[in-house]
Amino acid sequence: MRHRFHLLFALVAIAVAPTAARAERIDLRFEDVAAYAASSSPLSRIIDRQSEMVTAERDAALSWSNPGLAYGREGADGDREWTLTLAKRLEKPLGRSRLSKGWDGRLRAADLRAESRRTELAAELRLGYVRIGLMRRHEERLEDLAAIVDLVAGVARDRGAQGELSALSAQLVELTALSLESELRHRHHHRKLLAADWRAELGVPDGVDLDLATPIAFTPIDLDALGALDPSDRPAARADAELAAALGTQAAAARPDLLPSLEIFGGFKRFDSDAGGYVAGLAIDLPLFGRRGGESGRLAAERRIVEQRRRLELDRARGEIDAMIHILEEDAAILHDFTASLIDAPPRGDTLLLAFREGALSLDELLGAIQIETGALATYFESLADYYDHVFRLEALTGLTLARFADEES
Repeated sequence: MRHRFHLLFALVAIAVAPTAARAERIDLRFEDVAAYAASSSPLSRIIDRQSEMVTAERDAALSWSNPGLAYGREGADGDREWTLTLAKRLEKPLGRSRLSKGWDGRLRAADLRAESRRTELAAELRLGYVRIGLMRRHEERLEDLAAIVDLVAGVARDRGAQGELSALSAQLVELTALSLESELRHRHHHRKLLAADWRAELGVPDGVDLDLATPIAFTPIDLDALGALDPSDRPAARADAELAAALGTQAAAARPDLLPSLEIFGGFKRFDSDAGGYVAGLAIDLPLFGRRGGESGRLAAERRIVEQRRRLELDRARGEIDAMIHILEEDAAILHDFTASLIDAPPRGDTLLLAFREGALSLDELLGAIQIETGALATYFESLADYYDHVFRLEALTGLTLARFADEES
């Protein structure tokens, strides 16, 4: 029986182990980043909580105050009496509908602001995906160059042993190898730090192996298909418009009314002589002070600030959109030629090494070619990262999805 139990346990472990192993790995495609962030990112949860705060503030501002229950007992010259009253204060009853309308506008503004922040968050996380993918590709190209330098070092040692190369030439090969190794290590560490921060913002659990399944390559944006872009339609601009209108409504609600706040009360009165009756009353605030603005003036000033900010942000967004489109048009032409000559061209390593072995290329020329390609790779990938930085900034400004990449064929 014991052996049978151990066998059953082993079979269950074998059956479960592959599933557990698969659960520890996520193949994330570029097009799924926004959806994954919406369900897992702590930054997305923070955005949701901020909207909930406005909802809670609205409920608190519009909630009715609690009634007050009072008991009193009086005595004078042998007479005794006691009262039990219930009182309720009504804050600006004629302005309540306007106050409610103002808070509804604030809530719509908060929802629009949250929508804008989600768009910005998605663009930021998509950019992180692209940057990490580009850095990984850059490292792969540097590894290819480092492998060539290792082969050159072997050839150089053989020629040095035969007296065909000087000790200085061997040192140059060694320095080139060290320089490439240092560059590769620096970029690898930088990518690891960026990926750790990006994983945290994306909400990837600890211990999960996240693989970026979509290869990142230069894919120019079709700017002609964008048409006219109006930033006033953005959720952020609409949020400012809603907030300004809501503040205007609340400022009107805060102005003194013909019927200010009041308090009503009523109850029962009892005397020692077993006589009893009721007591009722009404207390009305007299608007003698605070008629120069007060809360209404503050809300009106805040509304003017929001309107000025909205105009400024719209002008800034229009300028940024125009600048981004112009920059992307110019950079696309350069990156197209750069990609064709550096990335899509046949590998030059074997050709260079063969030319060096046959003596058609000197060591200085070979090392110079490697250094030129190292510098060209750095320039290319940095320019490509800047290009997509502008693309995703344009996505955040417009709410459009612009960047798309083809997945690897299975």
